[in-house]
Amino acid sequence: METPTGTAPPAATAVPPPTPEVRRSHRRRWVAILVAAAVIAAGGLSAVAILTVPTSSPPPSFAEARSLANGTVSNLSGGGWTLLLGVGLAERAAETVAVTAVTNVTGSTCTPAALPGATLPTSVSVPAYSGGLNAGRAPFWAFVYHQASSGTYLLVQVSGRTPTAVARLTGSSCAATLGSLLPVPDRFVDSVGADAAAWSNASGFVAGDPAIDTVIMVASGGTTGGLITYPAGWLFEFTPCGPFASGTLTSRPTYVVGVDPAGTPTFASTSSMSCPAASG
Repeated sequence: METPTGTAPPAATAVPPPTPEVRRSHRRRWVAILVAAAVIAAGGLSAVAILTVPTSSPPPSFAEARSLANGTVSNLSGGGWTLLLGVGLAERAAETVAVTAVTNVTGSTCTPAALPGATLPTSVSVPAYSGGLNAGRAPFWAFVYHQASSGTYLLVQVSGRTPTAVARLTGSSCAATLGSLLPVPDRFVDSVGADAAAWSNASGFVAGDPAIDTVIMVASGGTTGGLITYPAGWLFEFTPCGPFASGTLTSRPTYVVGVDPAGTPTFASTSSMSCPAASG
């Protein structure tokens, strides 16, 4: 498969050009950090696992997964949990990922620690996705919560429609990074609408590259400093591979679209991601 040159976003959709801060590679690094941390915890045993829904149900949107995750968090002691970030991963092929490989992707920013009565796995699985890249749905969601009273950062994953509180995130650099995030607002456009808006920019580029089969969706309440410099809203990254691709890697074009909390695109730009080399 040839590496595509890509196409510009449709002329009918005008959005401001990305700022230098948006272009910086920390955007990709942050997406990898949160998805990676979520996958670490995905296979862990947990003291809390509720609300299993039949597998015939479609993958959840952000709002649906968030509601499931909130239900799990509400059962944890202490209360006062605030959502800082949500990450959805929709890729065509299922993956089994070694925990050691995943922690390398994070740059060791956060260390997962088991909840009482739980253990961390040696490998975890990411489910495959068969829907459209503009559907705003994902079979795997990860959420990071913070409890101000204890200073605890909690990772909750929703696999299919089953939520599980799976790990604490520890480490001084982890706390410094997560501590820069603002809470995700309650009034926040769902991923279904946000993805549809992003697609108005990304569809031409994706059509020009049949290798693009994955979308990574990041919902953030914004930041007061630190690694992330984009404001509250969504980042959609349409890419030829997920963050844990293996094999001989090469830089491949991807397309990134920002969407604000009301569902309006704010920027669109090409970026790059390390993916297995194209064949043929």
